[in-house]
Amino acid sequence: LNMWMYANHLLYNGNDICQKMTEADNPSQFDVAGGGLDEFIALWIGSGQTHGSSDGFGLYALTEQADRLFAVETDDSGFIPVEGELSESSVNKQLKLLYQEGAGIFSLPDVCTSSNPDSAKKLWSVSNRMIQQMYIPIIRMLIVSILEKDPVATDLYATAVVPQVAQCRPSIYNRLRQELLQSQVNFERTDFILNDLQQVYSCFGLSCSDIGVVAKSYEGVNIPPCLATQA
Repeated sequence: LNMWMYANHLLYNGNDICQKMTEADNPSQFDVAGGGLDEFIALWIGSGQTHGSSDGFGLYALTEQADRLFAVETDDSGFIPVEGELSESSVNKQLKLLYQEGAGIFSLPDVCTSSNPDSAKKLWSVSNRMIQQMYIPIIRMLIVSILEKDPVATDLYATAVVPQVAQCRPSIYNRLRQELLQSQVNFERTDFILNDLQQVYSCFGLSCSDIGVVAKSYEGVNIPPCLATQA
């Protein structure tokens, strides 16, 4: 997940530079460029990526792969599988829209300067919403890895998700750290682990409908109903 972490860093770093420029007496000493947004979207989509395809090596393709493993909520509170192979996941759609919103900020005059201090706040808002979307495929892949009883993939995705819960829900964080990071995963406790994961969706600004439900049935696993609401 080095690529995912670096994409996260690009957004945070762009915000940091923009804020420093806003507060600086000589903002020209900083180079905010596009606030990390151009680099982010290029890294996320990657080279030669087909629209809506899960074939590829970038984060866009991973997001499409995760999307096909889940079902989405309908207006009548039921769940249906995601659409066909050429449809684009909601996460990738949202990230593109947020990128365009962020790019619009940099079309304004005096962006990231004391003359336009609101631009830093607007960029922060866009970046936070992008990072929120970024966690959806990672959480989905963590859930599926647990259900597939894949210890290597579980450790990989848990490393990205679990530490972010420490400040938000410390008691659940301690349990998830113990279950997923500090010892060999006991997949016989999958029901309890998934329940704890659902309880921390709000730490990422997400709800049950954002994550969806696993489209495949797993014998012997009673996936708990999700009741988490967005923070």
